[in-house]
Amino acid sequence: MNYENLIVGDFPLQKETVTIGGNQELKAGCVLGRKTITAGAKGKFSFALTSLTADDGTVSATIDGETYSVDTTSESTIDSILTALAAEINADSTCAFAASADTSADKLVLEAKAVGAFANSITISMSKTGDIVLTIGDKTTVTSGADASSGEFYAVNSGLSDGTQFPRAVLLEDVTVANGSTGKALVAFTGVFNKSKLTFGSTDTWATHADGMRDRCMFAVDVVEK
Repeated sequence: MNYENLIVGDFPLQKETVTIGGNQELKAGCVLGRKTITAGAKGKFSFALTSLTADDGTVSATIDGETYSVDTTSESTIDSILTALAAEINADSTCAFAASADTSADKLVLEAKAVGAFANSITISMSKTGDIVLTIGDKTTVTSGADASSGEFYAVNSGLSDGTQFPRAVLLEDVTVANGSTGKALVAFTGVFNKSKLTFGSTDTWATHADGMRDRCMFAVDVVEK
């Protein structure tokens, strides 16, 4: 056994250094998928605002930890809230999204300024405080994000549909990649692995990807370590 008991058996090991996608902290043994969504799409999302009873309060949008807020009064309308909130977001040149007020549908629309994996890596939410009564709808994904340079590897996740739902490799070394960046790491495309050392994205398990991994000549066995 080697690579800290991750690799076992004599099945040929095909190794390569690949590009790892951003906003990830992965350990050796993580099973990876490869993002293959077509480059050029931009993350785009919206929130609907309804059932307003205007009063003193605030309405806020939080984008990747940065909060943008507008004050409300008894004179506020949904249109005025949307317009003011969009202006507040757009005043921040560092924000990854451009905001617009769709007053015809009572929605705040957020569109990424550049292509990127925003559907997976950036948290967006809306909230309210104070006496205002306002129903805020769930985030609606209008367009999924995409990587400007497709082909990065991410922790495999069966709940996605960008290519990373399919197992393609096993990470052979720990790697941490900042949001908005990429990194390099050594992976194995084939081999026999210690099942107890394998990890997966989201709530996926070996059972989720066993067939897909075997199809790619990535096998896993139970190992009793002495």
